[in-house]
Amino acid sequence: MTSFASLPQEIIDIIADKLTKTDLTQAVRVNKEWTTSFTPSLWRELYIVDRTINDCFHTPESRSAFIRNSLYIRTVETTDPELAVFFAFRHPSITHLSSLILRLTGQPTRSIIDIVPSTAEMDTVQGIDVDGNAFAILELLKKNRNLRSLSLHEWCFWNKDGKEDLFLPIIAAISPTYLEKLEVSCFPLDEDTFDNNNNDFDDEEFEEQMKGLRKATAAFRDKESFSALKELSILGSHFGRTDLTWLAFLKLCPEVERICLGALDEILFLLLPTLLQLACPKLRRLDWTNCGMDSDEYIAKLLQASKLGWRELHLPRMIFFGGEAFAALVQSAETLEVLQIMGAGQRQELEQNAVLELLCSARNLRRLEGVADGQRDILLVMELSVHAQNAYLERIDGSSEGRSWVMGPSVEYFQLQIEGVPRPDVMYRQSGLELTIQQTGLDFSLRYIVQQWIYTQLGRMTNLQELILGLTDYNPEVYSYYQFDEVVLSNLVLLEEMMLRNGIPTFHYLSLELSLASGLSLLAGLKELRVLDVRMTAHNIRVEELEWMHWNWPKLEKVRGLESDRGWSMDRDDGPAIRADVEAWMAAHPRGIGCSFYL
Repeated sequence: MTSFASLPQEIIDIIADKLTKTDLTQAVRVNKEWTTSFTPSLWRELYIVDRTINDCFHTPESRSAFIRNSLYIRTVETTDPELAVFFAFRHPSITHLSSLILRLTGQPTRSIIDIVPSTAEMDTVQGIDVDGNAFAILELLKKNRNLRSLSLHEWCFWNKDGKEDLFLPIIAAISPTYLEKLEVSCFPLDEDTFDNNNNDFDDEEFEEQMKGLRKATAAFRDKESFSALKELSILGSHFGRTDLTWLAFLKLCPEVERICLGALDEILFLLLPTLLQLACPKLRRLDWTNCGMDSDEYIAKLLQASKLGWRELHLPRMIFFGGEAFAALVQSAETLEVLQIMGAGQRQELEQNAVLELLCSARNLRRLEGVADGQRDILLVMELSVHAQNAYLERIDGSSEGRSWVMGPSVEYFQLQIEGVPRPDVMYRQSGLELTIQQTGLDFSLRYIVQQWIYTQLGRMTNLQELILGLTDYNPEVYSYYQFDEVVLSNLVLLEEMMLRNGIPTFHYLSLELSLASGLSLLAGLKELRVLDVRMTAHNIRVEELEWMHWNWPKLEKVRGLESDRGWSMDRDDGPAIRADVEAWMAAHPRGIGCSFYL
């Protein structure tokens, strides 16, 4: 009979990859063969985060096991500077790392304990003095020449007293052959630089910085580039200044396709877009996690940093996103496959239906994503939206109807607010009185014509899986900002009224009805649709529509926002009956809405 240990190591590795840390711990205890087979996988990854090496290996037995099995370690992530120094100077077997993530919380604060493998010798302690993290990092990089992923945060680049910056020597020490992902943090460590009153370069200082940058770039002239590096992350801070000479390392990154950026100080931001165009000509994806820029122009410059045109843009909340930034965004419309904007606002509003420029150009789009739940707030004055009637009436070259959107079967996720639908049926009661929703300029005779035109645009997305038309949830801080009392917060009607009085839209009235009468059947081709989101919209989905969805959208799992007491409608009296019928239908279809769940 073939034993488990006789299986090829490749098969054992595949099995081990499916097991959790707990599973592996139990597996090595089964017998000697299993111990031999699974020990390498058990020790392949070492995570010491928000703890120290002594916290994790505080007994002679655990220290001995650590020393004995450390040759299997391939991935290290730690915040402990003592561990980094120990690996660099006291552990010769750490030479085969493929991933190293160092988010060190400070400099080594004491001498490093030399852990000996022999427990019989107890804990022989020998102190070694190390002049800060930077020298330990240099040593680690010399020993590990096969790194594929490297993340170095701010404390990695300084000596013990914080006076000597070794950023560029550390970058130069990285083996260029295998590195695929590099993340560096450029936070200034000198506390004086966090003084916002001391955050501007004068001309003389700026020129000195530029001279340093040119000199540092020249020093890399003969250095081999990172031939496999595809992903680069630069984290910074707009609370302090970054040494511009650090940017010289971009010369080594000509193959980078994805750039990830954190908050950047203004001077760094001014130079970075131009340097990225020159040094990283293959950029196709931008992940921006934090925008500290207070200028539409600066945002626009970053959005122009790709020579080939962006394929993916993941953009943060940007209060100062305006006309220039949007124009720069549209320049990449034809190459865009993924666009995510987590919220934007501007002092000077964009032209109405500016988003149409994207919808009529982004023919390769796969995913359009706007503000996420919990992100909406009172400062986000622009979300991805279209005024339906005006879009329909916009003519080009004498055409008889609006501009056609170019998205088709490639779209899988689509989030857009469809506004400005003529809805003569919509009325809202506030404090017991009828409150007619403002529909200035809307032509009620176009109620169904406009909706059918929108459905026609959406109907081309035949591989669409999620259609998000509803309002996302507000950031809870919005409520605390207005200091609503507990009585208001506990009553949804009162809360909605208070929000309306403060100019905060909590409900979308002039929305698509998604009723058969309005032309829902034009979406019959969306056979892959799994999720429909109509939260807080005046939709007219009844049992008839659910039956239609059941047969025409076989994979539909749920409709978010299906519940409604029709409080927005003039025919409020039939609201409870409609809701009861819908709830009964849903109760009869507990596994989902589409017919495929019941075949």
